Amino acid sequence: MKFNPSKALLYILCIPVLASCVKGGMKTNPNGMKYQFHTENKGVKPKTGDIMNMAMTYYAQGASGDSLLFNTAKINDTLFQVVLMEPSFKGAVEEGFSMMSAGDSATFIVSADSVFEKTFHEQLPPYIKKGSTLRFEVKLRDFKSKEAYEAEKKEKEEKAMTEEQSKIDDYIKANNIAVQPTASGLYFIETTPGKGKPAEAGKMVTVNYTGKFMDGKVFDTSVGKDKPFEFTLGQGQVIPGWDEAVGMMKEGGKATIVVPSKIAYGARGAGGVIPPYSPLVFDVELVSVK
Repeated sequence: MKFNPSKALLYILCIPVLASCVKGGMKTNPNGMKYQFHTENKGVKPKTGDIMNMAMTYYAQGASGDSLLFNTAKINDTLFQVVLMEPSFKGAVEEGFSMMSAGDSATFIVSADSVFEKTFHEQLPPYIKKGSTLRFEVKLRDFKSKEAYEAEKKEKEEKAMTEEQSKIDDYIKANNIAVQPTASGLYFIETTPGKGKPAEAGKMVTVNYTGKFMDGKVFDTSVGKDKPFEFTLGQGQVIPGWDEAVGMMKEGGKATIVVPSKIAYGARGAGGVIPPYSPLVFDVELVSVK
């Protein structure tokens, strides 16, 4: 598996499992991995290197009940993808993944010691007993080859970038913005010239801001909070569009900036709030420069 849950949501939640879905019917493969299919379509199976889209939870099994270690629903279930790797040990969960077809759901039980040592390359956590097992509950939505995945990704990116530019063009036209974009694509519309100290790289700046989508919907603001937002200019502590725009201001100045996604949050988006390839609009006031 090409992921490291211990760096993400591993150990986030420990709960007793009141009613396990595994009560019987478990089988064992030649390498000792226990498994049970709940839905089995007997279709084409993924190959090593294929990208699998799946929903997955896994638990540490113990005498006092099972403890949930990881749940894809906590990080955006529909986008969770795993590259099918060669099994990292005999009886690894990758062997189970390779048995599945699109639409299948199954339970796999594997050695906790081996998963942490040979798959995660980490020590077994102290609260997981040596010799215990991990129970994986998996639903394989679909899978595709790396080549098909890359081609589909490129097509989606090109479409998204075209749509983004159309949104920016429409916004500029609808708001009668006459300024030209900078080389990065940033539109800097000064609404109140500042008369104080200029913002310079390496200095601490304090700003008030309101962030909006192209349709005017606010997604974040410092207005009404305990204090304005502070950051060191030019140190990569904010999106590149902010470093560029605030660097063009003086204390007391106000501006509206239109930030294309390539100098905002790009193809990844942000925090489940800002979708990929989203151009953003900020109203910014430079309160002080220290």
